[in-house]
Amino acid sequence: MKQHARDYCYDYLRAFSAIMIVICHICQGYGISLELGYYLGGTYVDVFLLLSAYLLGISSRDKICSHPLQFLKKRTQRLIPTYYMFLTLSFIIIFIFIGYDALSIKQVFGHYLFLNWFWNSSQVYSSPLPQLGHLWFMSCIMFSYILMLVISQILRKMPTLNIRKNWIIFLGVVAMLATIATLKVRFMVYPFTVLLAFTLLFFRGREIMSRIRRINSVTLIVLLIIGNICGILYYLLGGYGYPVAIFWINLVNACLWIATAPIIFSTTRISRSILFISTISFEIYLIHHPFCLGEYSLKHYMPVWLASICVFAISIIGGMILSLITSNILKFYHYVFTKNPVA
Repeated sequence: MKQHARDYCYDYLRAFSAIMIVICHICQGYGISLELGYYLGGTYVDVFLLLSAYLLGISSRDKICSHPLQFLKKRTQRLIPTYYMFLTLSFIIIFIFIGYDALSIKQVFGHYLFLNWFWNSSQVYSSPLPQLGHLWFMSCIMFSYILMLVISQILRKMPTLNIRKNWIIFLGVVAMLATIATLKVRFMVYPFTVLLAFTLLFFRGREIMSRIRRINSVTLIVLLIIGNICGILYYLLGGYGYPVAIFWINLVNACLWIATAPIIFSTTRISRSILFISTISFEIYLIHHPFCLGEYSLKHYMPVWLASICVFAISIIGGMILSLITSNILKFYHYVFTKNPVA
């Protein structure tokens, strides 16, 4: 049987989003433009999150109903080793250079147990600690996986719910609840991004993107450009203070990026450098943040232009090192405990 060639457009989009998130925190941390940083962070964190939902839905939505724990095990095996390695190394550095009493028990366990998004006092960001506030995203993505597992079991027990009409009702009801909730509480932006957009793109992503892509390619690109220009202008005009609007702007723009990725980026070939950045995009996300914001931002030690270059260099080199350390420890673990070395 002839194998299909790999589609690289989403590798491009993942690499592009990782770079935009780094630029977001450079803009915010180095005083370049707080508003532009809000736009970049809001848009491309959504792209990162929802691209994961879409691609996971393609590969796993038909399997998760019958093998939910296998899905969760596979996802956590991809996520936890790198995250725990980054956390452990970060905490060791804090203990050595700041003090063994610099972190509380709730901060340590809040992060290892993915509770820091919900448990504000467990977050790590206040001086003299490094800025690790970005790790809320790890709680968010774990919440997303667990929610998909729960919804899949509801659909397995009540398969009549899994029809187009009911998904349209779901869209309408949750969209209304999301609008009301985000009008009142900023924190509700990402829980409802998960509940609404992550769920729909996981379970119905193929159908949704297929319908969107029936629109003429030129029209789609124009919509993408207009959506992102409007998003930038909205943030520049002070729109960050209105979470209900940023919820919808970020979500729509993220979906447009996913829909147009096969049009904008090459689907059949990719440079090694872009593929490399895409491969370690998760590690880049983990590494870069403390060097942009907080007590150890590089702007305290060098000019902004040099600090910006160094952030990218540290993020890429550090991401590669973190990936290598994690993969080698996993290989050693499998060799010692299972006698089944991983590739």
